[in-house]
Amino acid sequence: MFPKTFSIFIVFIWLAICDSFSQQQTKRKNSTSVTTIVNCNNQTKYDYCALNMIPLTNDFIMKQRSSSSSIQINDIDELCRQILLNEKCLRNYAENCMKSEARQTLSVMLYSVSRLNRKICSKQKRKQTTLAMMICLKKNPGFYQNILLKNLTETLYRISLEKRQKLKFPMICCNSYRMKESMIGEMMRNCPNNRQAQNELNIWIDSYSGDLFNLICGDYTEDSDKCQTLPSIQSISTTVMDNNKKLKWKSFIMVLVDLLNNLQ
Repeated sequence: MFPKTFSIFIVFIWLAICDSFSQQQTKRKNSTSVTTIVNCNNQTKYDYCALNMIPLTNDFIMKQRSSSSSIQINDIDELCRQILLNEKCLRNYAENCMKSEARQTLSVMLYSVSRLNRKICSKQKRKQTTLAMMICLKKNPGFYQNILLKNLTETLYRISLEKRQKLKFPMICCNSYRMKESMIGEMMRNCPNNRQAQNELNIWIDSYSGDLFNLICGDYTEDSDKCQTLPSIQSISTTVMDNNKKLKWKSFIMVLVDLLNNLQ
C-alpha cells in the first residue's frame, strides 16, 4: 500500500506545483513584481493566515455570524478578498520558512483550499449559495467555531502524541469523519429545510480534506467499520491540554502539517 500511496502523493504534489507555478506566471504577466518580506518567526501571523484562508474559520465571517446584524452578499465579497490574501500569506510562509517535506504537505492542502475558494468566489451564483449557508451557520455560531477552532485542533494534537505510528493516519481520518458528521447533523437541526446549505457544507468539508484523505486513509473510509476498532482519542493524555496550556497553533491545518511531517 505504501509504495502506491507514495507514488500518488508525488504525482499530486507535481500537479499542485504545476498549478501554483501557472498561477504565479499569470500574475507576473499582469502585475508589477513586488518583493515580499517574510518574517519566519512571526508564528502568530501565519497561524492567523491559516485560519483566515478558510471561510468557516475566517475571523471576519465569525464576527458577522456572532453579531446581531444579518449577513449580506457584500460580506461574502469581503470574505473572498480576505481568503485570497491569506492564501498568499501562507504560500509565502511555505516557500520561505518551511523545510521541503513540510512544504510539500502544506502544498497539497493549499491546493485543495485554493481550488474550492476560487469556485466559491468566481461566480455570483456560488456566492449566493455561500451566503445561504452562512445565514444557516449563524443560528449556532459557537458550535461550529468550537469544533473547528478547539476540538479538531486539540484532537490532531493528541493524535500527534500517539506512540503507535501506524495508528496515526487512521485516527486522523476517523476523527475527522466524526466531526464532519457532527457539523452536518447540527446544520440539519438548525436548518432542516435548507438542503442547499446542507449540501454546500458537505461539499466544503469534502473539498478541503478530500485530496489529502484519499492519499492517507486507505481502508479507513467514512463507511468503514474499521474506525470503531481504534482507541479513543481521550485515551491519549497530554499535560499541555490537561493543564490548559496554550497550543503551538490554533489552526488545525498547521497542526495537521506538523503531525504528518513528523510521522516516522
